[in-house]
Amino acid sequence: MFQGNLKFSNRWMFNRVMCQEEVCREVLSAVLGIPIGEICYLNAEQAKEPAAASRGIRMDVFAREDGRVYDVEMQFGIDSFKIVGRMKTALYAATVVRTYRKAIDDYKKDPKLFEEHLEWYREEIGKCTYREYTTGFYFGKPNEEAQIYDNSTYIKSYTYLGTVEGTDHRGFSKIEQKNKFSVGEVIEVMKPDGRNLEVTVKGIYDEKGQLQDSAPHPKQTLYVDFGVEAETFDLLRRRE
Repeated sequence: MFQGNLKFSNRWMFNRVMCQEEVCREVLSAVLGIPIGEICYLNAEQAKEPAAASRGIRMDVFAREDGRVYDVEMQFGIDSFKIVGRMKTALYAATVVRTYRKAIDDYKKDPKLFEEHLEWYREEIGKCTYREYTTGFYFGKPNEEAQIYDNSTYIKSYTYLGTVEGTDHRGFSKIEQKNKFSVGEVIEVMKPDGRNLEVTVKGIYDEKGQLQDSAPHPKQTLYVDFGVEAETFDLLRRRE
């Protein structure tokens, strides 16, 4: 059982108190500086097991006054940022997590640095496999031009080739093949720190040390010579 004094800023207490319509009306009137008449809709973030230590952070309220309807979203500070990678490739998860990690770090250093790198963040996220986006109902009811009817296929600008699992005594990178690639191809090594290095595949060797022209077999363990020593957890991708 939770013990201690709960303040209004506590997530659980905030949701419990603000779910009382009269209290919610008074708080909104004070915050917005306008009288609030009817509370049309009031909903705290849903939790499977509501408790004083739960992590709900959002409350949505629809309020009406003099014919106007206010859609208010109230939040307290965010303690964590969750990126769902379930049913996604390692390339997708790594690309998105790395980009958001850099964006957060840049902003903490200097908001201007964050603004300078906005285009880089967009470019990196755009390298994931995705389907075309629409704004949906965000700006109102969409018309026929706001819908995408002619194409529902995924856009794929990069192919995931594998992740570096280590290096051998020759400095060759050990990987488990995810998609076919060949000697002579130029591929990209994704570094955790945000760097993307272009390298040329100089040699591909199987576990017995036999040289291969290409890597056509899924999940085959290979040792690859890039001419430079890649590091463990570097990801390999190829521009299509």
